[in-house]
Amino acid sequence: MREKSKKLKNKVKTLIKNFEDRLNQFESNATAGISEIKRKQEEVEQKTYWKIKDYEELLRTRVSETLLKDMLTEERNKMHRQVKEMLEYRAEESNRRYDVLTEDTRSLRETLDDKLSQLSRFNEEAKAKYEEKGEALSQQVKALGNQVTKPQADPLLSHRIRELEDKLVSHFAMVNVVVELRNVCGGERKCEAGG
Repeated sequence: MREKSKKLKNKVKTLIKNFEDRLNQFESNATAGISEIKRKQEEVEQKTYWKIKDYEELLRTRVSETLLKDMLTEERNKMHRQVKEMLEYRAEESNRRYDVLTEDTRSLRETLDDKLSQLSRFNEEAKAKYEEKGEALSQQVKALGNQVTKPQADPLLSHRIRELEDKLVSHFAMVNVVVELRNVCGGERKCEAGG
C-alpha cells in the first residue's frame, strides 16, 4: 500500500513538474511573441505616421471641391446600392418563408379536414350502430316484460331483465358520448365540410 502511495506521489510530482516546465516554456514563448508583436506594432505605427503625414501633405495640395463632391456622391451611391440589395434580399427571404408557411398551413388544414371527415363518418356509424343495438335491447326488454307478469317469481328471468336494462343504459350512454363528440366537432355539417 505504501509503495502504491509512493508511486502515486512520484507520478503526481512528475506530472506537476512537467506541467510547470510546459507552463514556463509557454510563458517564455508568450513573452517573446509579445515582444515581437510590440516591435512590429511600433514599426507599423511609425510607418503609418509617416504615410499619414505624406497623405496630409498630398491632400492639402491636391484636394479640390469637385473631387470631394465626386467622392461623396460615389460613396452615397454605393451605400444606396448596398441598402437596396439588402432590402431586396430580405424581401425575397420573407416571401420564401411566407410561401413555406402557407404550404405548411395548407397541408395542415388538409390533414385536419381529413381527420374531421373521418371523425364525422365514425360518429355517424357509431350513432347508427348504437341506436340499432339500443332499439333491439329496448324491444327485448319490452318482450320480456310482456311475457312475465311477476319478475320476482322467476329469479333467472329477473336477472336477465336487469342485465338487458344495464346493457340498454350502457348503449344509451355511448350514444350520448357520440353526440358529445359531434358537439365537440362543431356539428355534423361543419365536420363534413371540413371545419
